[in-house]
Amino acid sequence: MQFDIRELTDGPADLRDQLPVTLNALSLLYDTAGHQQYWCTQLEHPVQYHFPPESRPRGLAPQFVAEDEEGPFLWVYVLVLTSHDSSDLQVGADNAAVDIGYVTDLSLGSDTVFDGDKVRWIAQGLVSVYGDDDQPSPDTSAPASVGNPPTSGATGELGNYIDSHVRHYITQLAGLAGTQFSDDIPQAVPLSDGQAPPADRPSYTLEGTLLRYHSLDASSGDWGWRTTEDPDELVYWILDDLVRSLAYRWANTTPAAAQLDEQGINRLLWIPYWLTLLAALNPEWHTTTEAAIHSS
Repeated sequence: MQFDIRELTDGPADLRDQLPVTLNALSLLYDTAGHQQYWCTQLEHPVQYHFPPESRPRGLAPQFVAEDEEGPFLWVYVLVLTSHDSSDLQVGADNAAVDIGYVTDLSLGSDTVFDGDKVRWIAQGLVSVYGDDDQPSPDTSAPASVGNPPTSGATGELGNYIDSHVRHYITQLAGLAGTQFSDDIPQAVPLSDGQAPPADRPSYTLEGTLLRYHSLDASSGDWGWRTTEDPDELVYWILDDLVRSLAYRWANTTPAAAQLDEQGINRLLWIPYWLTLLAALNPEWHTTTEAAIHSS
C-alpha cells in the first residue's frame, strides 16, 4: 500500500516542503483494544525534527541525531498515519483526514501493539490510499514497477531457499527505495578446484551445507570470503551489501551532499538511510549492522 499526502492542515515546514509526497507502507499496528489502525510508512527523503532539549524523546538512535543553529534534531524516515475519525485506512480512500506522527524510536517496527510513546504527533493532513497495482496521478507517481528480480542461479533445495528469500527482500527493497536491481544481485557460481570467483561482482557458492560469500569489504576495499552454514545469515549478508551500496549512492546524490564533507555525508545521510532501510526489511538486520558499524 501507498499513502499519497497532498495537503497538510498544519505541521512543520520540512514536511510541508516535500508535498505532494508518497509514503510506502511498512507495517500495520493496532492499539491495545485492537480498534484503531496505525500505519508505519517510509519517507523517500528524511526530514528534520527539532525537539526541545528539555523534552528529548526517549529511544533515539544516536546515529540519527544531529545539531544545527536551531538546536538538536532527529533525522526522521518513518511516519505514522492514523485516521482522524478512527475509521480504517483502506485502498481507494481519497482525501481521508489523518493524524501524522514522526517515529522517534525505531523499535516500534518490531512491536506487536502500537506504542504512542515512540511517536511525536506533528500534523494533520489529507491522504489518498493506493494498492500496489494502482497508479497515482502523474505528479505523485509511485516508484516504477520493479517486476520480478532475476534469479541468482542457485539450484537445489538450499539454493532455492536462498534465491526465493533474496528475491523477496529485493522486491520489498525496490518498492521502498523506488529503484530496480538487475546485474548487481550476487549470483551463485559453481567453482572448480582452484578456480577464482568473478572479480567484479559479489557471488556465493554452495558446497553441501557450507555457504561461502565472496564480496568487497567496505572498510579495506579488498575482496574476500565469508563462510556460514546458516542460509539466513547469507541472505542478510547479500541484502546488507545491496542496501549499503544503494544508500551510499543516494546519499551522494542528495542536494545536501554538496554542502557536506565526506564525514558529514556518512554520518547524516548514508549511515542513517542504510540502517533505516535495513530496519524496514528486518529489525534484526538493523541491530546487527548498527553494532558492526559502532565496532569498526
